[in-house]
Amino acid sequence: MYYLEDATQVEIASRLGVSRPTVSRLVAEARKAGLVRIEVVDPFQDETVALAERLQVVLALPSER
Repeated sequence: MYYLEDATQVEIASRLGVSRPTVSRLVAEARKAGLVRIEVVDPFQDETVALAERLQVVLALPSER
């Protein structure tokens, strides 16, 4: 619910009939157990790849592929 529905811990606690700290603990345990993964994505990666490809063409550099 926390990750898929963007429900707050308070909302989840109310729906499940448990305390907010219990929800917090369960979310932390889910991460620790590998049930949930948080990934940091470089928002400029696509731009960086496109820039590198353009530079490669303009500077007539050999392809790495």
